[in-house]
Amino acid sequence: MKKYAILDLDDTLLDFKRGETVGIQRILQENGVSDLTAGFQTYLQINHDVWTQIEHGAAREPLLATRFTRTFAALGYHVDGQRLEQQYSQMLDQNFYTLAGATDFLANLNRHGLTVVAGTNGTKSIQLNRLAGAQLTAYFDRIFISEDIGFDKPDARFFTPIRQHYPDMTVANTLMIGDRLQSDILGAQNAGLDSVWFNPTHANNSTTLHPTYEVASYAQITQLLLAYPHSILSTSNAVIAGLGSDGRCKNANSRSASHSRLGIITAACSSSLSVGVIIMVSWS
Repeated sequence: MKKYAILDLDDTLLDFKRGETVGIQRILQENGVSDLTAGFQTYLQINHDVWTQIEHGAAREPLLATRFTRTFAALGYHVDGQRLEQQYSQMLDQNFYTLAGATDFLANLNRHGLTVVAGTNGTKSIQLNRLAGAQLTAYFDRIFISEDIGFDKPDARFFTPIRQHYPDMTVANTLMIGDRLQSDILGAQNAGLDSVWFNPTHANNSTTLHPTYEVASYAQITQLLLAYPHSILSTSNAVIAGLGSDGRCKNANSRSASHSRLGIITAACSSSLSVGVIIMVSWS
């Protein structure tokens, strides 16, 4: 059983994409854009570029202030981008959507005595307000936000105050869990921690990054945190088998043969106990 779970927030617990879609489409519509689909895709591309630069160490606020100016310019409109950025920040303050099952997942970890820590990139006031509005704040022992820390994931320095606050935190008793390969998984790698890529949409990993584990459900994260000693599930780059997203037993999967450290995995599952067992049987 692990002692610490460091959890990303957006699209790991909070449904950021849902609030983002509602907010951006409203801004587009209010400023004369008729093709909301094309406008939204343009924004997503520019926003991805902005956050990639931030995650590589660029200053956050100047870049965020450009994304609406750039989006509307690409669509042939002239707007006050800073005003729209302020409007969007206010909308994000009210984005209290959570992913299905998030509250029960956190409550279960609390019941089992895990120390649950939030580790998120973002603006402090927005993230704290969203957690409060979603009624999730009480589930966390501490909340660490990049604006406070001064560094964004994947910078290893993001994790420095976390480790200072929990001096007994080790690779053996901790998992970093998040949905973004380039921030959560790379950040854990840079900090020397094992990682869990939360991938409920079964997105393809087209990067060179190898999360320690890849899961598609909260049930599978719970398995990792509660059920398996580190000596069994060491850095295996494994797709977790055992419980499916519906809690039923299922067969194991193996990673793509393109991974050089491929663990061949078999699984046994007790339907009466709803526990999955993973056994590492060989390495390529």
